[in-house]
Amino acid sequence: SSSAASDVYKRQDTNKVSIDLHIIVEYGTNISAIADNIISAVKYSVEEFTGVEVEDVNIFVDGVRVDN
Repeated sequence: SSSAASDVYKRQDTNKVSIDLHIIVEYGTNISAIADNIISAVKYSVEEFTGVEVEDVNIFVDGVRVDN
């Protein structure tokens, strides 16, 4: 199953950042598992490549895609 990010928002306060991700998921996807994987990957990538601490990553499911 796949998901597609539609919007990304960032809030920064001192040396910490909060990230909001708006996604659309494929019907039948385990949303909780997808969200956990996205949170882990985003947090790791941002901290590893920028050195900025990620305070939180919020996932918002904006829709479900149904393929015929």
